Amino acid sequence: MTGSLRARWEAYWFEPGHALQLAVVRVLAAGTALWVLVSRDRAGVSGLGSEFWSGVSAITRWRFLLFPGHETLERALTLLAAVLLVATLLGIRPRVTALASALLLYHLAPLESIVWTPAPYGRGLTLPTLALLLCGIAPSADALAPGARTTAPSWRYGWPVRLLQVWLVSVYFFSGVAKLRASGLAWASGENLTHWLRLATQNELVNVHVAVGGWIADQPLAASGAGALTLAFEFGCVVALFSRRARPWFALVAIGFHVGIYLAMNITFNSWPLLLAFVDWPAARDRWRGWRGGAVLA
Repeated sequence: MTGSLRARWEAYWFEPGHALQLAVVRVLAAGTALWVLVSRDRAGVSGLGSEFWSGVSAITRWRFLLFPGHETLERALTLLAAVLLVATLLGIRPRVTALASALLLYHLAPLESIVWTPAPYGRGLTLPTLALLLCGIAPSADALAPGARTTAPSWRYGWPVRLLQVWLVSVYFFSGVAKLRASGLAWASGENLTHWLRLATQNELVNVHVAVGGWIADQPLAASGAGALTLAFEFGCVVALFSRRARPWFALVAIGFHVGIYLAMNITFNSWPLLLAFVDWPAARDRWRGWRGGAVLA
């Protein structure tokens, strides 16, 4: 039994993957990170007065190498990170630029909220940064470059994508676990969902969209259904890790899931483009080439 489990474990993590799949992940991660980076003024937080930083412990500052009063330096590092992300997108020395940008993002990401919360990560750059780190570690050719040499599938291209998929599924699975630990199955009750929907649609600071959330909150049956479907999705998404056929459907459902949450509760998931890592891009490329060839022959 131990030998069988080990064989399955190794088959799962060391299944050959395509360089194209990893190259697409690199582009998705770099594009997402660049979008989040330029949409915030993280460097401005460094320029805030010392009073704002009084609640940030010394160990946290050293952990991220963040210290107040260096706004100009942080702006320079932000610009450098943006340049590296553009280079990563374009496939210019992708391993070097991906790794360098990941290290800079580790430093810059907490600036958005480090003075407001003891957990200064999770504002949209955690998953892209980890994905870029994988792209910097994994030895991959730029399969998206024009005229790129075709490389044989290898476990070296497969494990980074598989690990990213595990991380993405974990976001939903452990969210479901947290819900059940906090409230049990009562979390999915219409009363509980109505409470959260009211908070999301009546808060003037965030209520950009109110129609969908307000309608669901007015329908106890719809609120209960939304809660039950949420739990079913969060626990059922594990199937995408083991079923090739389920992976693209998971990506589609997950993106729809986030669109629904955004419209109903004004909550965004900035890393949603990384869900496209579940799409089999080499197969999609082959189908596209076959379709174009058929169209030309016709």
